Amino acid sequence: MYFQMSILKVGGYKMESYVQNFRLETELHFQAKKIRNHYPVRLRELAVACLQEGRSSGFSLNRVANLLGVGSTTLKKWSTSQEPRVQENSTQLVPVVITPTKPSGIRIVTSSGIFSEFDCVEQAAEFFRLLQE
Repeated sequence: MYFQMSILKVGGYKMESYVQNFRLETELHFQAKKIRNHYPVRLRELAVACLQEGRSSGFSLNRVANLLGVGSTTLKKWSTSQEPRVQENSTQLVPVVITPTKPSGIRIVTSSGIFSEFDCVEQAAEFFRLLQE
């Protein structure tokens, strides 16, 4: 750790601050998550700012990625993309039209979600009579 921090100081206080902020915010963000595969926009922007500062101080992309604890390919993608990537299997809201399958009828739903459908009141009454027997 001492060796790493002394190298950071060569790059300047701003670089050291970026790395510390990124690592702290990353740790806080992923503390409750089991899978570490999605960085929010704020963290990606912070990493890119750190890369820009590092490059102006003579650090390579690989060195900055190593200091941040991310892959160099990932950091390169973050630095060249304008919009965050949307996963292809993400859930999207779409309009839905619900039409009844029967023109008329009765549906009885319990509080636990179990339901029964009947064509008429008489069928529902017969069903409940059979339950009581």
